[in-house]
Amino acid sequence: MKLTHKSLYVALALAALVTAPLAFNASHEGSQGKGENAQAEHEEGGLEAAMQTLNGCMKRFGKAFEQKDMAAVAQVSVDMQKAVLAGKTETPIKANEISDAKAKAEFILGFRKQLITLEKSLLDIELAALDGKADEARKIFEEAVKPMKKTGHAKYKD
Repeated sequence: MKLTHKSLYVALALAALVTAPLAFNASHEGSQGKGENAQAEHEEGGLEAAMQTLNGCMKRFGKAFEQKDMAAVAQVSVDMQKAVLAGKTETPIKANEISDAKAKAEFILGFRKQLITLEKSLLDIELAALDGKADEARKIFEEAVKPMKKTGHAKYKD
């Protein structure tokens, strides 16, 4: 069988699709069972990295809106969505201060729900940006995303 460039790209893409979940699963399994410190480092690093990405994207949003660059707004929205996806299943460090199991579970659930709400708003911004609706995208950012940062930090950050 003769491989063309197109069939080679398709084969490589399929290989990536098959191996990526396996690699993720292997790395995830490798981090389990190493004790509380390894788990805490994983959670802190993962969540910390996600939050740093979100903060950086907030600044990038401002620049993109100033320039009315809807392609950049859409891309920043996607970048933030990825960070939210990475962080929403992590446990905020502040949860470790809660000794009551039920209260701690509610706290973590509230954190995840707030990030899901953020994710929805980011999807709305992306849709508005793709449709060229700069005013609508900016309104969602100003009225939903920006205030969520302040309330989220007040409740979930150390």
